[in-house]
Amino acid sequence: MPSMKSFLGIGAMVALCGLGACSSPSGGGSSATPVAVTDVRSVAGKWAGLVDALGPRSDDQYIEVTVREDGTYRATAARTIGFMDAQGRLQPSDGRLLVLGDSGSRGTAVLLTRDGGPLLQVEVTNAAGTRRTARLRPQP
Repeated sequence: MPSMKSFLGIGAMVALCGLGACSSPSGGGSSATPVAVTDVRSVAGKWAGLVDALGPRSDDQYIEVTVREDGTYRATAARTIGFMDAQGRLQPSDGRLLVLGDSGSRGTAVLLTRDGGPLLQVEVTNAAGTRRTARLRPQP
């Protein structure tokens, strides 16, 4: 599934849900509040969560993303069809993060606060045109 590699290759982050659609990123429960990101350092660290495949293949996949203070990221996932390892760069833009994957993926990431904690909502389209979304939480 090369679209996963491109996901955070996106693989990381993303025209994410339009900010209005982010009021409930995982479909129900409490609302989420967007938080402006002006510096990648504010989201540096390890993040993990699920990637949703939009379209005919709608199986969720677990992904881990490491965001470095210099704006680069690496995303990895063990999948039934093999291991995904993607890299790229995050760039602040208008309070969001642009995702620029090394393999041609493009997208946005929006930092939200939900249930008292941060949530990074990412949407990316790979070079083949497949769109993916991810909901990532910080990891220790």
